[in-house]
Amino acid sequence: MLIEQYVTSLQAEDLNAAYDRAARNLFVFLREYGCSNDQIALACSIIQQHTGYYPSQIRTLRDTETVTTALYGALNSEALGRRKAPDQLRNPSRWAIKTVDFGFGGEVDPDEQS
Repeated sequence: MLIEQYVTSLQAEDLNAAYDRAARNLFVFLREYGCSNDQIALACSIIQQHTGYYPSQIRTLRDTETVTTALYGALNSEALGRRKAPDQLRNPSRWAIKTVDFGFGGEVDPDEQS
């Protein structure tokens, strides 16, 4: 709910910068959970499936709906992913990738699968 309130409070001109920060933090999260370059590429593909754009393309868009969706997804993915610390998981990188899918609108919560 706090993420939703934050995203809706932003002005259109602030969305791209906010998304850029959130995307950087999301990729830091993925690295912290042990994701390889191939897994990072998979996460980018998942984001593209949900938004229609690769993460690097989103920061230049003037489509506020797409940027808003991507910003929410990036913030949501990191917040959901940090429900468990890497040392609490058997395969933290797999958890992180599944969380990106769920955070961007996928139906399967990896927390319910553990």
